[in-house]
Amino acid sequence: MMAFGLLPILVIFAAAFAVRTIAMTVFVPPRISREPVCEVCRYRVAGLSTFQCPECGTDLRLTGIITLPMEVKRRGSMSGAIISWIFLMFLAGGVGTIALSMLWVGPMMSSAASNSMTTTTPLTPASGAYTRIDVTSTVSYGRGMPSGTELYSLVKSDGSTCTLTFAPLGASYTVTDATGAATTTPNDGKGPDALFAAAGLNLADPKIGAEMREVATINGVLSATPYTAVSTIRMRALTPGPPSVSGSPGFTASAPSTPFMALYLIGSILWILLLAGGIVFIVFRRKKLLRQHVTERAAPPTDAPSA
Repeated sequence: MMAFGLLPILVIFAAAFAVRTIAMTVFVPPRISREPVCEVCRYRVAGLSTFQCPECGTDLRLTGIITLPMEVKRRGSMSGAIISWIFLMFLAGGVGTIALSMLWVGPMMSSAASNSMTTTTPLTPASGAYTRIDVTSTVSYGRGMPSGTELYSLVKSDGSTCTLTFAPLGASYTVTDATGAATTTPNDGKGPDALFAAAGLNLADPKIGAEMREVATINGVLSATPYTAVSTIRMRALTPGPPSVSGSPGFTASAPSTPFMALYLIGSILWILLLAGGIVFIVFRRKKLLRQHVTERAAPPTDAPSA
């Protein structure tokens, strides 16, 4: 996680380094001397009659003389500038693509924010102690992961109903008995136990206990993945019937594709032209600098002793 947090900072530093590399390759600062200078003290040594620097007294044959073409080559390299330009162009292209994609899918995501789908699946018990349990799952398909609510309706043999309702995000649950009395409890993982107890069922019966555990399993699966179909959950004590579905998880609106495709096409063409144009500029500018600033090396002293 820390590596992902540092990624934007690393990208910014890499982009700044790439810009600096290009600038040092294609531009020469005005403060750089156009005449040959001493390597040690940068004193102008063009036209000297000796090999000794008048400023620092060093032997120019040992320390060296710097000319402008040498300084240009020292400041940067053509290959480094080209690689830097390619990196900057791919970075800009990636950012532009993400921005355009967000503009494209944004309206569709907004339209999906209010969409929901409700599925009711009847479960027939093997014990026969009650008629069925209706599992109603409502899933909201908005931005981010789908979220949902759960309702378990236990229909007794006399037709009365007890319900178990889980609050959004499963923070608590509410059990309502056949008389309509409701009890809300912080989620302690015992919601199905409370539902079966409110229905007056014998929790010591092995078959009823198995059914209660399977309801707890269904609750755990739907809490983690609310879009899961109840009929796909493995059960033995409860038999799922055909579900009834209302609502739709699909998008109710879509963004016009033609303008965005045109922008993608135009942007891709401009990106290719800028990429190629930048490389050509770097190559020609670098060669021009090296040709334009060719200067004569310091002439050897006229009174230098012959070898």
